[in-house]
Amino acid sequence: QVNAALVVVTGRDGRVLGADGASRPDQFPVTTPAQTAEVSFIWPHERGLLQVVSVPFFVGLENPDVFGRLSIGFLLDDELARQFKDVTGSEVTFAVGGRVLASTLPAAARPALVPAIRAAGISTVVVGNEEYLALRRPLGDADDADGPTALILRSRTARLQFLRTIRNGLVGALIGYLISLGGKEVW
Repeated sequence: QVNAALVVVTGRDGRVLGADGASRPDQFPVTTPAQTAEVSFIWPHERGLLQVVSVPFFVGLENPDVFGRLSIGFLLDDELARQFKDVTGSEVTFAVGGRVLASTLPAAARPALVPAIRAAGISTVVVGNEEYLALRRPLGDADDADGPTALILRSRTARLQFLRTIRNGLVGALIGYLISLGGKEVW
């Protein structure tokens, strides 16, 4: 079982011979450098990003000829982002063209993520009362600000809260120690 969101079989002329999945196209244009090339690409989809892998298939044993292409697409959607979050502990967002298409963060938080989608390297994002460090990673071949992008966010607020707890514990221990001395000369 492949668990693909889209499966398309096309003839050598690009005409769809069979399709299954969320979107069933009449035409499925796949641009390749050569008819026998294997390619992958990412398209925007209403539920996130659709990562498609397309490979040629052949007929004939002695002189194989390209009969068509088999293309399989997998969704990078809210559900996959949640699975990544469960594994990494980070918030995950998928975007293209400056638009958030899928994320572990609620829909109301998505406009705050747009500057980080276009930023190079690590940036800071504030969502409500939470401050995040955001790392932008291109999903395509080129580092195009409008291309498919993954945004990985770690809560700086949560990390600092942990350090505040440790600091407060150390301060409390120091105060307790000084009180236990009860005015005794330490030196």
